[in-house]
Amino acid sequence: MLAWTTASNSDLSAGGSPPGPVDSEGEVLRKLRESPLHTLEALRREFGSIVRFPVGGVPGYLVSDPRLIKQVLETDAAHYRKGRAQRTGTALLGQGLLASEGELHRIRRAQLMPAFGRRHFPGYAPAIARLATEMTDRWSDGDEVRIYPEMRNLSLRIISLIAFDFDPSVGVTSLGNAVADVVGPGNPATALFSDGPASLAGEDRSRVLRARAVIDDFANGIVARWKRNEGRSTPLRDALVGPDPSHPALDDSSIEEEVRTVLIAGHQTLTAALVWSLSLLSRNPPVADQVEREVDEALRTLPIGQFDARRFGYSIAFVHEVLRLYPPVWMLSRKPIDLRPLGGYIIPPEAEIMISPWLVHRDPRNFTHPLDCIPARWESGTEEATFIPFGLGPRGCIAASHSISEVTLVLAIVCHRWSVHLAPGSSPEPIAATTLLARNDGAVTISLRG
Repeated sequence: MLAWTTASNSDLSAGGSPPGPVDSEGEVLRKLRESPLHTLEALRREFGSIVRFPVGGVPGYLVSDPRLIKQVLETDAAHYRKGRAQRTGTALLGQGLLASEGELHRIRRAQLMPAFGRRHFPGYAPAIARLATEMTDRWSDGDEVRIYPEMRNLSLRIISLIAFDFDPSVGVTSLGNAVADVVGPGNPATALFSDGPASLAGEDRSRVLRARAVIDDFANGIVARWKRNEGRSTPLRDALVGPDPSHPALDDSSIEEEVRTVLIAGHQTLTAALVWSLSLLSRNPPVADQVEREVDEALRTLPIGQFDARRFGYSIAFVHEVLRLYPPVWMLSRKPIDLRPLGGYIIPPEAEIMISPWLVHRDPRNFTHPLDCIPARWESGTEEATFIPFGLGPRGCIAASHSISEVTLVLAIVCHRWSVHLAPGSSPEPIAATTLLARNDGAVTISLRG
C-alpha cells in the first residue's frame, strides 16, 4: 500500500517539489514494472499533471500537461537528452537514429529524413498492396486469425521491401521471432528502468544474443547487397550510401545500425497500429461499416495499388483514433542536461522526466469521451501536444506520415474483402512492452464480405 503526500501552496511558490507518493521502498517503480498503464493512470488521478516519485535512486517526474510536454519535447529540446526509461529499449540497436544524441543525432536525422518524404509513398503503394493482398488471400471465411504474428510478418516484409528492396518472405517468421526476442516483453533488458543489456543473464542473455545475431546477419546482408550495387535503389539506400556530398560518408557499421533501426522501429510501429486497428474495428461495428463503405467506394474506381488520401478521409481519421487510443510508443522519457524550470518547479539534471502518450490521449481535458472510438473528432483537428503518438520536436518520428498511409492502405485491402470480429475469449487488453501489444495476439474472427 502506498502512502501519499501532497505539495502545499507554499511549496509551489518556493519552487519546491511537486506532489507525489512517499515511497522509500521502491513501491512505485515495482508497480510501474508490473502494471505500468494502470499505475500511470493512478498517479495522474491522485496527484495531477506533474507528479514526483523516486525511480532508481533519482527523482522522477510524470508530466501530462500538454503545455509542459511541448516545452520539454520541442521548445526546450536542446536542454534535454533521452531518459533512461527510453534508452533501455534502444540500447541493443547501437548508435542509430533512435539511440544517438546531440550532434550525431542531428546529422543522422538530416541525412535520413528525405528518405521518408511524402512524395515517395505513391511509389511504395503498389508493393504494400501486393503484400497485403498475398496475406489476405491465405485467409478463409470463418478463420480465427492471430493478428499479431500476421501483422508482424506483413510489416517486416513491407519495411524490408520499401526501405531495402529486399523481401524476406522465406525467413520472415524467424526474423520476426528474433526481433520479438530482442525488443519484446520477454527480454528483461527492455523493462522500464532496467539496466539494459547489463540486466541479462543465463538463458535470457543467450536467447537475446542469438536473436541479435539473426538481426545482425540480416543487416549485414542488406549492406553487402548495397555495396555490390545489387537490386534497385531506394530512398533510404540513397540516403545512407549515396554520393550526397552534404552528408558525411558512413562506414559499414554505421549503415548497419541504421538498417537495424529502420527495420525494428518501422516494423514495431506499423505492427502495433495494424493490430489495434483491426481490434478496434472488431469492437466498433458502426465504425467498421463506415470504413468498409468508404473503401468500397474508393476502390470501385481506384486501382488497388494506388493511394489517394483524399479518397480515404474517414479511414485516415480512424487511424488517428487508433493511434490516440493505442499509441505504439506509450512512454517517452527525457533527462535535463542542466537545471530546468518546468511548471513552477526547478528540475535537477539527474532527474527522469516521463511523458506518456497513453495518459495524454485518454485525458478528458484533451479529448471528450476519451475512451470511445470517434473518428469524427478529427474533422476539427487537435492541439499539437495533445496528440503525440510519434513524439514531438526534433526527436519526433521522421516516418509519421508514411506510417499513417501504410496502415490506411493495408486496412483498405483487408476491409474491401473481409469483416473482422472479436474472437471468443479474446481480450483487447494491452501489454506495455517497448510498444503496446495485445494479449492473446489480438485474435479476431474474419468473415468474407458479401
